[in-house]
Amino acid sequence: MFKDKLKHLRESAGFTQKELAEKIYVSRSAINKWELGNGIPSDVNLDAICKLFNVSEEWLLDRNDLKIFAKKIEKLLSQKEKDYILEYYSEFNNEECGKWNTSLKAKWYDYKTTEYFEENFNFKESKTICNIGIGPGHWDRYLSYHMNDECKLISIDIDSDITETFRLCLENEENKRNIEIVNSDIFEYIPSHKFDIITMIGSTVKEIGLYKEAFKKAISMLNDNGELFYSSVTKEETIDLLLSAINDTGHVVNNYQRLEKYGKVLILAKIMKE
Repeated sequence: MFKDKLKHLRESAGFTQKELAEKIYVSRSAINKWELGNGIPSDVNLDAICKLFNVSEEWLLDRNDLKIFAKKIEKLLSQKEKDYILEYYSEFNNEECGKWNTSLKAKWYDYKTTEYFEENFNFKESKTICNIGIGPGHWDRYLSYHMNDECKLISIDIDSDITETFRLCLENEENKRNIEIVNSDIFEYIPSHKFDIITMIGSTVKEIGLYKEAFKKAISMLNDNGELFYSSVTKEETIDLLLSAINDTGHVVNNYQRLEKYGKVLILAKIMKE
């Protein structure tokens, strides 16, 4: 098969994966992916390999490779889907959003949120994680790449455009992690299992609009030892408001933090069984 032939040609020529990558102007990870059998080069890269090693495309690709290539063609994104993704990525750097997304304030939010989560939650041992509110999907990507290989992530959002864009982006990025994307109102969602960790961050709860109800729904989806990670950027929010929201649920607020910097507020809290 192609993967075996490529590796044989590379090793016979005395090239490392990095050296071969440099000769045909691709990344080392691309060479590694091809040699693992996880993909086939584009026509341009295939031609470069043939010229470098003086072999024919017919020899390099056998019938099994062509079958794999045919399946890959079937899965290629349509032009409409590609335009959809391009628009999604462009929005983060346009005049309206780019200034904020590249600012120190935004990076501070991201760093402090991630730092708190990693210091207070044993998420790398978790088997099931749920994130309520996908938004741009950055948090879901973080969870997917850093959770353990056996863990499953459920990402929920009520906005069908958000869930479809997130699905297309993950496909385009070749994210192979165990992620299930759910387009649903959180109050109508019935999970097939309870979760070890549930996260609701940023403006999620504020956008849901039903403060107490959102917490009670999330808590109802936790298993006996499950934990809820909550963060907010709402200045008016207080710990008393949060405590009243989880009253009568049998859960308590642990390690509540209210950080203020750059004129911004970031609230972080761990909610767990009493």
